[in-house]
Amino acid sequence: MKKQAIIIPVASGKGGVGKSIISANLAISIANLGHSTVAIDLDLGGSNLYSYLGLENIYPGIGDYLVTKKGKLTDYLVPTNFPNLQFLAGERRVAFMANMPHAQKVKLIKEIKNISADYILLDLGAGTTFNTLDYFELSSNGIVISTFERPSIINTLSFIKNFIYRIVQKEIRNNNKISVAIDELSKNYIEDDLLLLSTINNLIKEMDAELALKIEEKCNTFHPRIIFNMGEHPDDLTIINALEKSVKKILSIDLCFFGYIFYDKYVKLSASGNQVLLEKYPECTASLGITQIARRIIKYKNQNIENSSKLLQIHTLENYNLWKAGILSENI
Repeated sequence: MKKQAIIIPVASGKGGVGKSIISANLAISIANLGHSTVAIDLDLGGSNLYSYLGLENIYPGIGDYLVTKKGKLTDYLVPTNFPNLQFLAGERRVAFMANMPHAQKVKLIKEIKNISADYILLDLGAGTTFNTLDYFELSSNGIVISTFERPSIINTLSFIKNFIYRIVQKEIRNNNKISVAIDELSKNYIEDDLLLLSTINNLIKEMDAELALKIEEKCNTFHPRIIFNMGEHPDDLTIINALEKSVKKILSIDLCFFGYIFYDKYVKLSASGNQVLLEKYPECTASLGITQIARRIIKYKNQNIENSSKLLQIHTLENYNLWKAGILSENI
């Protein structure tokens, strides 16, 4: 029986937070740790994952597969310069794939699930298009990349909110009566008010208790993993307690605070030089942070992590002290 791959969607609420370079180097790190890995560029409309993997933009990929209908999706996998790691390109020659029809998206998702590997990393497009949100649903523990800048935090929260509301929307789409009732409910909320998921689900419960229970149970299976990028000091993480409470109040779900990557000048140097970060600068703080996160992914797989906010704060402070002492690499 074929082993089911662990799928890791990597998303962001906005561009410019380092999503693609983290996706690429996480895939490399997991592969370096001995696990068969596939990195898939699902940032259709802005595919550039190849560059962070040290590859040329010469390979046909998802766009070609869906348009030509030739072969299987796995026929488009190509080897990389790293053992255990394969790559699937996005839309090198095909336009408008970010807005692919529903039937094509369903076919693509089915084919991704059938890829044989230990881990599959999906570099998703930034933002909250329906397609991006649906790809994120391929895992209950998808990763969202954020920086500590206020717009990035707001967009991260917006992504998670839209993701949960997308789940609700899909569950009620065949029930016109409930859909209309929720639309009316939404109109009664002005900009400063918070429309809580619990309020929506209570309305659904009044009309269909079984459906409300199904939605509640499904939403509770998701624990988005937050990775903070370009951090400067462990004190940055004082914000996560408020984030945790806000998401719990509005969406009734638990976030998982999964990683912290320090700001590192070598990230920009590797990107501008078209070099692979983990290959060119394996001992820089960003590379070491990504390696730690890769090991965390392997350790926890699809498990939720209890007290993740406290654990991340403790772990980040430990890393900071090791980094200042110049012995961080010896403890990875």
